[in-house]
Amino acid sequence: MVRESESEMGFGLGGGRDGGGGMAINRNHVVSFLAGAALPTLLLFFIASDRVSEKLAIVSSWGSGGSSSSSTAAGHGLRCAGGDAAPPAQQEKFPGLPELLPKVAMEDRTVIITSVNEAWAAPGSLLDIYRDSFKNGEGIAHLLDHVLVVAVDPAGFRRCKAVHPHCYLLDVKSINLTSATRFMSKEYLELVWTKLSLQQRVLELGYNFLFTDCDMVLFRDPFRHITVYADMSTSSDDYSAARAPLDNPLNTGLYYMKATSRSVEMLRYWQAARPRFPGAHDQAVFGHIKHELVGKLQARIEPLDTLYFGGFCEYHDDLASAVTMHADCCVGLDTKVHDLSDIAADWKNYTSMSPEERKKGGFKWTYPTRCRNSIGWRKPSLLMRGSAGMASSKSGLSPVVVFLLGAASATALIVFVFTSNARPTWPTPETTPARRQEKKAAAVACTPRAKGTDSETHRAARTNQTGGEEDDDEFARMVRRAAMEDRTVIMTSVNEAWAAPGSLMDSFLESFRVGENISHFVQHIVVVAMDEGALRRCRAVHPHCYLLLPEVAGLDLSGAKSYMTKDYLDLVWSKLKLQQRVLELGYNLLFTAS
Repeated sequence: MVRESESEMGFGLGGGRDGGGGMAINRNHVVSFLAGAALPTLLLFFIASDRVSEKLAIVSSWGSGGSSSSSTAAGHGLRCAGGDAAPPAQQEKFPGLPELLPKVAMEDRTVIITSVNEAWAAPGSLLDIYRDSFKNGEGIAHLLDHVLVVAVDPAGFRRCKAVHPHCYLLDVKSINLTSATRFMSKEYLELVWTKLSLQQRVLELGYNFLFTDCDMVLFRDPFRHITVYADMSTSSDDYSAARAPLDNPLNTGLYYMKATSRSVEMLRYWQAARPRFPGAHDQAVFGHIKHELVGKLQARIEPLDTLYFGGFCEYHDDLASAVTMHADCCVGLDTKVHDLSDIAADWKNYTSMSPEERKKGGFKWTYPTRCRNSIGWRKPSLLMRGSAGMASSKSGLSPVVVFLLGAASATALIVFVFTSNARPTWPTPETTPARRQEKKAAAVACTPRAKGTDSETHRAARTNQTGGEEDDDEFARMVRRAAMEDRTVIMTSVNEAWAAPGSLMDSFLESFRVGENISHFVQHIVVVAMDEGALRRCRAVHPHCYLLLPEVAGLDLSGAKSYMTKDYLDLVWSKLKLQQRVLELGYNLLFTAS
């Protein structure tokens, strides 16, 4: 039996905003004016006190070695994808994790992470529902072998080990996390921030991860709907494609991150922002800083459509598209178990139907009554604003006008005083030369390497298919220069006819320059020339060109080739072998026809 509890572990709970009260304004003009002047003054003191405490924290961090996060160990030794620790070597903060991840990871070094305590791991509770969803989903049973369950207490760890092959005990000292932990309690906050530190370590070790709360069921492969473009893809409580991506309310109950130096820096920045928002949980802080992550770190953050990644906050009755369902907007462990069990039963009923029955449509999820009632959920609606008239006083001036005059006067005075006493801004650890050098070294030290692509493997894999070892080394150097930070290259191929001025290669390259925010991708394109004429023309207009010599002696690939002719077939098979070589070197590739 699942233990009863009105509290919960709290992963991914969507919160609401309390309405604020209005300000009563005295009709006396003096009182109105003073009230208006007091408002910006109080706001100034609030902002100033926040900045002062922030700068004191920065000064303190300088004295302790420059760490910018209270949740991460200062000067973590970064461990790269190949397992080589970047100097200086330090004690592992998460013992056993570097040895466990290779056993869990997929071939592309991706792991799925979830977390439980004793209450969530108990028989019949959320862990069982979560695991069963993989077994009952469409073609996703194999993904269960790549799930790392992080237990936050010994009892949860023991239960995990009894039912799952990959379990890790997260040591959260001096906190009892055995029972369901109340949302926003001190224990809850310490838990979520410690988990974030562990996720950072996973990235530092060179692994991508998909984190999901355990109060979730999966139906289909989530990776089919996660863009390769983004550094971070995260679920949303209320998604609209018409909004700017960051204007969607993001929910970090499910998010994917690629192992790059930028994503590591994102998690560092996220944790370092915690003191700026005392008492806030990780998702709330992320909501405050998401624009900073984009502006300062050039992070690429994409929301996931609730058509695929639904939750009790917002879902669609489209079972043909559903990928996950999250028990967010829900309070109480038993409540989550009850409504998620209904969803799992709905899915079994749906998948037992014949294809003809599915095509008829009309199937709906069981309404999550208990969960939505637990938070007083109501269907979002437009708020109708009433027009409040400005009543005039006896002197003809509205109290509101007098209030605004007071606010404007105080604001103007504050701006004048502060601009006349301006001082240069203090340097932060992010902007000091030492910090910039440290970040640069970390990026170089921790570029992920593909599994099994050490130097011996490279030498063994080299064949004469690309013209010998000297040519192969030239190709490897070119791919390294062209690759993006996540080791991805874009490849296309041309012959002399396609590379001629005004022909297809010019149109292909020009499309990047005139496209929406894709001009930077040009520097990541490797153009494979199939003949000497194409190589000369390519080098005249593009920095990354490689001559692929045909395997068949005397084969002329300079002219246009008719589809499915012998020369055409020799051409496409030669390109395929070169693409294989890119993968052997440990790079991802996007091939496009030019």
